[in-house]
Amino acid sequence: MIPNEEQTYEAHPAFRPSPAFVLAFIALSVALGGTATALRGIDSVTKDDIRRGAVGKSEARADSIGKAEIIEEVITGAQVTESSLQGVASAAGLTHFAVVDDNGAPVRSRNVTGSVRTGEGTYTVAFNRTVGTCAHLASLGRVSTGGGQAGEISTTLIPGVTSALRVRTRNSDGIPADREFHIALVC
Repeated sequence: MIPNEEQTYEAHPAFRPSPAFVLAFIALSVALGGTATALRGIDSVTKDDIRRGAVGKSEARADSIGKAEIIEEVITGAQVTESSLQGVASAAGLTHFAVVDDNGAPVRSRNVTGSVRTGEGTYTVAFNRTVGTCAHLASLGRVSTGGGQAGEISTTLIPGVTSALRVRTRNSDGIPADREFHIALVC
C-alpha cells in the first residue's frame, strides 16, 4: 500500500450461519447446560409436575403413599394384596353366616355347625369359631321370597359357651315370637 492513500474495503455480506451450524450450537448448549427445570415450592411435587404414568410402583418407597395421595377409583381391589392389609375384614365376603327358619333350622349357612329353637322366639346358633371377638349382625328376613316380617331381633353371648350366640325374636309389641332371621359374624 501507498501511504496516505485512501484505503477502500469491500463490504462483506452479513454472517449467516448455516442450519447445520445452528443445530450444532443448540446441541452444544443443551449438552453443557442441561435441561433441568425447578419445581415451585420446596420438597413438594403436585400432580401438574409429573406426566401421567411417569411414576410407577418401582419408584415409590414403602409407606410413602397414603390415603390422601390416592385419587378415588384409581386403585382397584384387584391391585391390592389382601394379605398386606392390617386389621381389615376379609373382602371375600362374609365367611360365617346363617339364614334360619322360624323352627330354628338353618336353610343356608357357611361355617355354622348348627342352630336350634330353644323356646318361643329364642334360638341358639353355633359357629365353628369363637364368636366373642366378632361383631354379630342379625336381621329379621324371609328364608325365601316374600314380604318382610315386622318385629325385633337381638343377639347375646351365652355364658360359658364360646362358639354360639343366643338370638331372640319378638313381634312388634315386644312379645317373644318365632321369626325367620339372618345372622352373620364380622371378625
